[in-house]
Amino acid sequence: RDANHLAVALSVLEEDPTLALALLREIEEPGATRGWTPATVEALQRPASRAIVRGHDGYVVAATFSPDGASIATASHDQSVQLVRVNGDAPPRSLLGHTDNVTDVAFSPDGRLVARASLDGSARLWSVEDGTHELLTGHTGPVESLVFSPDGKTLATASNDGIVRVFSTDSPSTSRLLRGHQ
Repeated sequence: RDANHLAVALSVLEEDPTLALALLREIEEPGATRGWTPATVEALQRPASRAIVRGHDGYVVAATFSPDGASIATASHDQSVQLVRVNGDAPPRSLLGHTDNVTDVAFSPDGRLVARASLDGSARLWSVEDGTHELLTGHTGPVESLVFSPDGKTLATASNDGIVRVFSTDSPSTSRLLRGHQ
């Protein structure tokens, strides 16, 4: 994954050094990633990008790159997630359906799914390919964050109700509970 982020950062360095820096920041082990230091120095010596992602009516509280670096998903307090192609070759896609602020967003490791958490007490799992989505319920408080497992087969959601729910991405209608964070 780190090598992929570095490769994408190097490929966009000339055109968009700000994007390159954002990708370089996502590298988990920069010291162990050959070429990270010179790429970062090169990006820092270039002028900042002028590109701005617009489209939300509320303030943006989370953003994440797709695993291939081609898209950015942003979560907002306007109850939506925007999916934007970095190169601008397609209009942004709005992921709607929550009834309260969206608090977190994540791509699955293969980039096929986007998960989003909301203060409405739910999370949603959205297919990037066909736009279908699954509503993930069970929390009794706002869902503050979520994360995919490294293999993408499970999604964990964390809520103010003191419970972490673990959902299978293949069959998200049921979940396992992890208690103890009261």
